[in-house]
Amino acid sequence: MKVCPKCYSSYSDETLNFCLTDGTALVDAKVLREKASDTTNPEDATLVDLSILNLELTNKAHTALPTQAIKNSNRKFLFLGLIGLTVLVLGAFVLLRSRSESPSEQAVVPKQVGISTKRNDNSISPETMEKIKNEIAETLANWAATNSNKNLEAHLAFYTDTLEIYYTESNKDKNHVRADRIRAYQKYDSISIQVQNLQISLDSEQLAMVVFDKMWVMKSPQKISTGAVQQEMKLVKTNNRWLIASERDLKVYYINNLEPQSPSSDASQSTPSFIR
Repeated sequence: MKVCPKCYSSYSDETLNFCLTDGTALVDAKVLREKASDTTNPEDATLVDLSILNLELTNKAHTALPTQAIKNSNRKFLFLGLIGLTVLVLGAFVLLRSRSESPSEQAVVPKQVGISTKRNDNSISPETMEKIKNEIAETLANWAATNSNKNLEAHLAFYTDTLEIYYTESNKDKNHVRADRIRAYQKYDSISIQVQNLQISLDSEQLAMVVFDKMWVMKSPQKISTGAVQQEMKLVKTNNRWLIASERDLKVYYINNLEPQSPSSDASQSTPSFIR
């Protein structure tokens, strides 16, 4: 580095020979420092040495500025990145929480449940009858809840592969139930099914006929259906599970639909297929 001995301007260009400020011949910074150390005036020597030192420090500071600016820029982007990540995490938490808190209908086990055996058969102990009563009541409560929550596969798991009777038809594949449920789920946004007043009649510990009241409320923005019927189901116990082997209406209490019905439909005879 070269320095002007008059104004102490420093130049890093080694090819430059004269000061651009006052035209004085430039000297090497080391040479100037050595001359300053030989001067008879200690104060002047210190002044010259300090001036050169300040010039060198100034040049180093200017050289470090870009690096410092880069570091500050990196810190800024890191800070903004942390803020963005925090927002994403909070958003995901709120979304998951809202999904977990979304309303779903719980299984309501009927309180009024009666049980008896055909022909007053005493071969089934009272303890076993009580156990069967609770199992069947819980089964029908979950059957209704899975329908209300539109949980199709869980709902269909309560049926045997082939139904002996399905309302007015016989020997129907379980997929017939699937088609009915899909129509209802597509037609209505919300569905609520409740069962009450169970009367269980046992043929054996693996076979039971159940009569109960079924109520429903189904809604969509432009449609609503409400109704109540008395239903009969045949349940068989297979692999420690009670499955529905037949399903039909015995009596219609009422059915109210906002949609106009065709003249050929007869709501007083059975539950419409799309809301079974």
